[in-house]
Amino acid sequence: MEPLKNQILNLPNKTGVYVFRGAHGNILYVGKAVDLKRRVVSYLRDKNHKSEMLRKEANKLEFYVTNTEVEALILEHNLIKKHRPRYNILLKDDKTYPYIEIRMADAFPGIYFSRKCNRKESRYFGPFPSAGAVRRIIGITEKFFQLRTCAQDFEKRKRPCLKYQVKRCSAPCVGYLDRLNYHRSVEKAVWFLGGHYEILERALTTEMEGYASRLAYEKAGRIRDLLAEIRRFKARQSVFLEGEPVLDAVALVEEGGKAGVVVLHFRGGRLLDKSEYLFENNEGLFRQVLEQHLYRLRQALPLLLINLPVPSVDVLESYHRQRFGKKIEIRFPKRGRFLAVIHMAEENARELLSRAESRRKELETLQQMLRLKKLPERMECIDISHLGGEFMVGSLVSFRNGAPDKGNYRRFRISHGGGNDDFRSVAEVVRRRYQRLLEEKSALPDLILIDGGKGQLSAAKAELATLGLLGRVELAALAKKEETVFSAHYPDGIVLNIREPGARILIRLRDEAHRFAITFNRQLREKHATSPRLTEVPGIGDRKARRLLAHYGSLQAVLDAKDEKLAELIGKVDIRGIREYFGKP
Repeated sequence: MEPLKNQILNLPNKTGVYVFRGAHGNILYVGKAVDLKRRVVSYLRDKNHKSEMLRKEANKLEFYVTNTEVEALILEHNLIKKHRPRYNILLKDDKTYPYIEIRMADAFPGIYFSRKCNRKESRYFGPFPSAGAVRRIIGITEKFFQLRTCAQDFEKRKRPCLKYQVKRCSAPCVGYLDRLNYHRSVEKAVWFLGGHYEILERALTTEMEGYASRLAYEKAGRIRDLLAEIRRFKARQSVFLEGEPVLDAVALVEEGGKAGVVVLHFRGGRLLDKSEYLFENNEGLFRQVLEQHLYRLRQALPLLLINLPVPSVDVLESYHRQRFGKKIEIRFPKRGRFLAVIHMAEENARELLSRAESRRKELETLQQMLRLKKLPERMECIDISHLGGEFMVGSLVSFRNGAPDKGNYRRFRISHGGGNDDFRSVAEVVRRRYQRLLEEKSALPDLILIDGGKGQLSAAKAELATLGLLGRVELAALAKKEETVFSAHYPDGIVLNIREPGARILIRLRDEAHRFAITFNRQLREKHATSPRLTEVPGIGDRKARRLLAHYGSLQAVLDAKDEKLAELIGKVDIRGIREYFGKP
């Protein structure tokens, strides 16, 4: 940072955003400050890891003066989102939080996964901590209220889809439920998703009693069963905050230079899920986490609980109000039920740090066991799966600091055409994966593990040598028979002692790659079985194939249909292509 001293000393004492760039113009770090000069000067003397690395790598400084601290916060986040600087704190996957959307403007409103809240007529519920949480709640809502999840283009549908058969949809597309009664189901789903369980239970009880009084016992029985399921769902939610439908609680706990951050997400008054993050602790970390948390929102959050005081909370509240036009209360509770929630978040953060320490010990043991040059903080494992040489696929899973890093999982359709050839398949996956990382200038793993023995290891080694990565990345293979590891240090293999922590993490990594490969292989086989070869016809993609199969129910029914009937769904060229492909005149 020596060349930047004059620039730093000439910075204005004004609010704004500063940007450190590296030798190649790449952005290393983006920050904001009420006083640019005073904040950036601190990097010349601070002894934390980030400041030391910036002093070593930065050779250019840029700054932007803003009118307010809120403007600086918005600009900072836009720059971070666009450039993803190496030394900025980035929450896992760094996407906006997902929501559940009910499209109220539709004739028959559907329920959908969404990361945007840009339809004024829609009702949005969330934010949720993960895509999995959204899909889980949508699944429960489907089961309870049978709302559709399909696209809008169902006007020409003649028969209901599979979801009707498994009682996950009421099939309004074919008139099995009229618009009035469907909208009553939508209203109940809105109460359920909003956490208004008492209103929902009263309405269902009244409806059930009405059916019973009219001797419609079958319908009354269905509502009775639905009430029982909703009550069981409530009972499974062990933590409940009456009168607080939406809030998040954020806690940071520091131990030994590491910081564990846990966010508890309450929706509908109930603890739905949690998010966990691990960081190297540094000054200002908690505030950065809160800023990113608010930035990822797409709708207003009424209440945010925190376990540590942060400076200028009013700036964060103003930022939220400026984005959404609604107030957020950021509260540092010292007593009462909200303090109990914060204590729960802190306990989860301590548990997170404890797990991280255990995983680090496993990695240290693995480093010694395999005689690795450095701690294998980033590990990737490759596995190949097939069924008699067909549906040949490769999987790659990634572990970061001993835990699955699912954002870096990858699946590969093997394209070499060589049949049941594991060696060529391993070579293809290695080439495609690491050639791409080199082209993107992305971080390489510390250790690559191959599920297999000497042959698979040799195939991967030859491909890494071609890419110029041999020696830059450690390589090993783990054979299932007797759990034998092969590497440059152990060309004849060593049998793992499965009681050792290092062996356990290696086996977990291999087993996860195997599970991921098997799952992908099964998905391809099921897709092939349920969409029998229609997509193999030139010009017939997934959408057209689904449309035909949804309408006719089977491939044979499609082939037996008259051309004039098929023409209601696809064009003449596609019809001719189907006839020619399957040899049907």
